[in-house]
Amino acid sequence: MNVWYISNIAAFAYKVFGKRQTLHDLQTFKFHCMIVNTSHQFEMIEMKHALIVYDTTFGNTKLLAEEIAAGIQDAGEITCVIKHHKKLNGCDIRRFDAFLFGSPIHAAMATRGIKSVIKKAAKAGLDGKIMSTFDTHMGHEGRGVRNMEKLLTKVAPDSRLISPGFSAAVDGFRGPLSGVEIPKAREFGNTLGKEILG
Repeated sequence: MNVWYISNIAAFAYKVFGKRQTLHDLQTFKFHCMIVNTSHQFEMIEMKHALIVYDTTFGNTKLLAEEIAAGIQDAGEITCVIKHHKKLNGCDIRRFDAFLFGSPIHAAMATRGIKSVIKKAAKAGLDGKIMSTFDTHMGHEGRGVRNMEKLLTKVAPDSRLISPGFSAAVDGFRGPLSGVEIPKAREFGNTLGKEILG
């Protein structure tokens, strides 16, 4: 974020709140809002934020996460952050309005890694947040989704679970993701995006 942009955001935030903001407050303000500069007139648009956490073995579930994210963002003013479950260090999950958890199916269940993340996220606080799930499978359609939904119902009973999640087939043990699943994933994401926007 350059000085010019900070200066303009700072000036706009001062007009909104009537006082100067710290750098941390400005960064938080920028995270939650999109500032549109049209003919030197600033407008604040409240943004929604979704965190998509996935596990993957051959990259198929990551690709599915990206397609769902594209659908979500097509719905309106929503930003998506996509993270592998092992790379969540430093990510403040309290900032997000919605969470999606995705996993390949191992032994007819979601992976241990993604289930561990769900439990940790619940401890950090998911009350009132929108939740959903997705999985990739080769003959066990929806088992990972149901496994994660059952866990979410248990550890985050006061969250808003959008069910059923999305289950996508892969062509063969290593994939790739079946081509027919791409538009379905975007449609699922778009529908979820509308739920996030309310």
